[in-house]
Amino acid sequence: IKPKWKSHGVSKKNTVSLLSSQVFMVLTVQLLVTFSFVAVFTFATDVKVFVRRNQWTYYVSYAVFFVSLIVLSCCGEFRRKHPWNLVALSILTLSLSYMVGMVASYYDTDAVIMAVGITAVVCFTVVLFSLQSKYDFTSCWGVLFVCLIVLLLASFLCIFIQNKILHIVYASLGALLFTCVSKTINTLISFKKKMFT
Repeated sequence: IKPKWKSHGVSKKNTVSLLSSQVFMVLTVQLLVTFSFVAVFTFATDVKVFVRRNQWTYYVSYAVFFVSLIVLSCCGEFRRKHPWNLVALSILTLSLSYMVGMVASYYDTDAVIMAVGITAVVCFTVVLFSLQSKYDFTSCWGVLFVCLIVLLLASFLCIFIQNKILHIVYASLGALLFTCVSKTINTLISFKKKMFT
């Protein structure tokens, strides 16, 4: 017997679209936090110099991330109950952002900051697209929409940063790949979960 869809007055497509929008809004917030950390560790000279002189802070960032990842992986009930799941996600986001910021302080990583920024903007645009669109994002319309946004952002950056076109193209393609793959997987998974609940 095939399980029936529990619609509660909302169509499958609208439910998947709303769930997908919520997931991408959380992802957008996570990326903005990571963007902030990377910006501080990349552009604040005092912070960059401090981290380079005190290498123990670099290793501590890895320890903080891996300890929080292992603890959250082992505490299944903790991360599955609201609002503790948001606390767990916040801890993981902060520890990962701290680690990425530390890594960024050792390199001249304008490409990293551009990729994170572009990905955050594209994720937020995907949220807006999912909320208002009648199209399924796994169709070619959604993919074309993301490609257009990434290309527009890359062309906007090319106006102001003319000597770093290769980095911008790399950042844009990374943002495009990440967004398209994660959105498609998210849509397919959330549709499957909703179909059998």
